[in-house]
Amino acid sequence: MHHHRLVLNGPSPALQRLVDDLRRAGATVLTREGPPRMVWSTDDPRLVERVAVHHADVAVGVERFEALGTEVVRLVVRGDETTVLDRRHVLPDAEDDGPKAWRRELGDEGLQLDPELLRRAAQDVERCAGDLRPGDRADALDAGLTLGRAFGALCEGTDRERAHAEALAAVARLAAAALTVSATRVAGTGTGAGPPAVAAVERSWILTRALARAGGEALWDRPPDAVWADWLGHLMAVTSDALLACAESVDGPDTTVAAVHREHFATPDEQRASAVDALIAMCLQTLVLFDEVIR
Repeated sequence: MHHHRLVLNGPSPALQRLVDDLRRAGATVLTREGPPRMVWSTDDPRLVERVAVHHADVAVGVERFEALGTEVVRLVVRGDETTVLDRRHVLPDAEDDGPKAWRRELGDEGLQLDPELLRRAAQDVERCAGDLRPGDRADALDAGLTLGRAFGALCEGTDRERAHAEALAAVARLAAAALTVSATRVAGTGTGAGPPAVAAVERSWILTRALARAGGEALWDRPPDAVWADWLGHLMAVTSDALLACAESVDGPDTTVAAVHREHFATPDEQRASAVDALIAMCLQTLVLFDEVIR
């Protein structure tokens, strides 16, 4: 599946005709104020270009990524002309500044996990997330409670001696819960979860980014030598980080602390997003290391 974020610019009558054509093809309008913005998920990555070729008066800004892919492409389409502006990895480069930059630790002796196995784990998490629905609210307290329940189910259904099937299913559900609350946070409007199409795109983007993060880290452990008790401890630690980040952002964006962080550091919401992304990535690594079905 290829996901698109679209921004349309052009004279009003021509804009409306293209918006109508895109809606009929399955795109979702996010706003009509100013340049129309839309999201669109398609099996065909070139479908935007084929629709736009009949609307030469409108310039379409496109950000496109493939679900569980490796890159994001930005381009401008106008009529039958397509200009690629840039291609970049789904994760920020190590030299990028700001809270969204993630510095991958590759090490000299650690090994990266097999990308195809990680992709299978991500697909398993995606299937679990398909059974979940974003709530009517998308605040930090709800996110923390959702993660806490999912982690509690993992703790209740496992032991430290072996990674049995029920425990690994609980790991996948923990990742799915993190994915769902993270997508709800991004797509939410403050009073609701936002259009389903938006949540679907954001959920795919978050999982794609977590997959890249899981594959970018070098690990000492390899199956079947990884120790389950150690990875339970890792999961406990990273889930605790996510819960703490949720707790620190419960008061919302209008506090003095949040204002200081906006000016000098990552905001509470950005810290929460980063912590939840790290939790999803570690769940993917855990599944690859211990789930024999995935391997």
